[in-house]
Amino acid sequence: MTMLVVTCSDDRYALGVGALFASILRFNPAARLALVDLGISTRNLAALQVIAAEAGSRIEVLALSPEGFGHLRTKGHITHAAYARLFIPDLFPLESRCLYLDCDMVATGPIDDLWQMDLAGLPLGAVVARRPDPAELAFHGIAENAYVNTGLLLMDLEVWRRDGLAARCLGFAAAKGGQMVYHDQSAINGVLAGAIRFLPETFNTSEDPRRLIWRIPRIIHYKSPRKPWNAAVPLGSIWWHFIDPHLDRFEQDAVAQAQAAAKLPPARRRRSLPQNLRRLMLGWMVERPCLARLAASGPMPGRAGGGPTSAG
Repeated sequence: MTMLVVTCSDDRYALGVGALFASILRFNPAARLALVDLGISTRNLAALQVIAAEAGSRIEVLALSPEGFGHLRTKGHITHAAYARLFIPDLFPLESRCLYLDCDMVATGPIDDLWQMDLAGLPLGAVVARRPDPAELAFHGIAENAYVNTGLLLMDLEVWRRDGLAARCLGFAAAKGGQMVYHDQSAINGVLAGAIRFLPETFNTSEDPRRLIWRIPRIIHYKSPRKPWNAAVPLGSIWWHFIDPHLDRFEQDAVAQAQAAAKLPPARRRRSLPQNLRRLMLGWMVERPCLARLAASGPMPGRAGGGPTSAG
């Protein structure tokens, strides 16, 4: 079965989609890519298709209007696009499985083994979240080691459709939106608790230095409000490695803002000596080896776009 990778985005995260798909195709060139589009501009959509075409692929684009779920709760950098993943089972009625990835992620190696993991009849595979909000755990009555981050979802679409899980999650979000902390993530954990296969953390690892020492994760998740395109963040240069050759094809206002933000010095705050040592080790033991491995695997398709060589 061909790997089907799906992401969902509005125009605010178009650069993120570009980096994500470029990274997937770098290591999984036969993957089938699909984008649930909630209002990406014509120029940015064209830029995304060029990224795929240069790797010998194409992106299936499925338009989705947020009007039907515009009443659901959002906050801060979380837009209604977050709920779009719940529509994937119905948007792909002939598919039995898909791998959903947030568009603030990049792959640093092949993920065929992730795609092939046995869900044992469960509807979902996901990675346990790190340090979830205690109020969220109390709301759901879920143990900390059973609450998942929904940035990566290995979905059995047949089970989702058979059990009406998308409708149940949307109903949960509508009924309990005022109590939910993490929007779609709250709904998925609330409805699917006890029916999730826990996946290895390497497939959804945040850029938090404490999670990365001694290893290079297979998928990096820039899950905080600070993204590589709006701030200098740890491991940001890995994200820039994938998007840099394609920058001139996107809306240039967004590109200029991203380049300016990434070149700013990181936010100043008092750090302890152990914290500073962790950040130093992160660069030497994760970021540099990862970039070296990427460079050794050959040049990225596209043209150099002038992004920062290091944003972390």
